[in-house]
Amino acid sequence: MHGVTLGSAGFYAALEVWLKGAQAAYIEAVIAEALRRGFVVALSSDHGHTEARGIGSPSEGVLVETRSKRARLYEDPAAAARAHADCPGTVLWEADGLLPEGVSALLPRDDGPHRAAFAQRDRVFISHGGISPDEVIVPLVIIRSDR
Repeated sequence: MHGVTLGSAGFYAALEVWLKGAQAAYIEAVIAEALRRGFVVALSSDHGHTEARGIGSPSEGVLVETRSKRARLYEDPAAAARAHADCPGTVLWEADGLLPEGVSALLPRDDGPHRAAFAQRDRVFISHGGISPDEVIVPLVIIRSDR
């Protein structure tokens, strides 16, 4: 996912190539052996992802604590407010009891059919780190044998 440059189409094309390769056959063999030995197999991911289109990036330099294409975290409320004012199409999330105390998050506003990203305008990415359901719901697959 991290190296995909052609959006969702590129992600699914790369996944198809991977699934037909030796790595997938090896993982399938490991899963089959675990099931043969009576184990239940759980497959998961560390996070989900989404396709997003660039809206440009705030140029705040070292004032941002953490930056990604889908969220920017700030410990300085004034820096967060400046970045929000300088970057139309964003949402400033702060002081609601969900974020850690003293942390603000700047998020691109997802309007229309596309998610938005802090990236080169109109460039399409596969990204994560935002608050869309696609990014925060972690996939989980449980595999059991009928034996």
